[in-house]
Amino acid sequence: NCGNFGNITATGSGTMYVGGVSAYGWGGNVGSNGLANGLLNCFNAGNIKVDNSGDDSVKAYVSGVIGYFNTTVYTLENCFNAGTITFGGSSAYAGAVVGYSNNAKGTNANLYYLEGSYSTGIGTNKNTVDAAAVSAETLASADFVTTINTGLETAAFAAGEDHPILVWQVSSE
Repeated sequence: NCGNFGNITATGSGTMYVGGVSAYGWGGNVGSNGLANGLLNCFNAGNIKVDNSGDDSVKAYVSGVIGYFNTTVYTLENCFNAGTITFGGSSAYAGAVVGYSNNAKGTNANLYYLEGSYSTGIGTNKNTVDAAAVSAETLASADFVTTINTGLETAAFAAGEDHPILVWQVSSE
């Protein structure tokens, strides 16, 4: 259960992995955080930008939730992106939720992104499940909170101002 509200701008050369929640996930682990089962109940509300400074040799894996998802038995469930994804180069694997997914046998389920945040939910996808685009009105609705909590024994998300937030982020005041 994690979320990002911060804007991220990546600059550099070579290959870049950029994501609002995680840049790179492989072999049952995401980055170095030791999550063995996948990304569950996550969101990104920050804008993600890769600035290649005119260098078209930059190769980028970029998205709101996870930039590069390289595993065959991983779970990505109940996640959404509400931030804008921007890449200035010609060599990118980019998507609103996942930039590149090699998750052929794993579970991709209940994935959403804000219409207009990027042109596709998952940039390159070896799984048959894609993310669904939703309007700003839908993203902010009580019905969407119910939808993003689908399949959970205990709700992970609650109503926020423009999109759901994690239940632990709700003020007790």
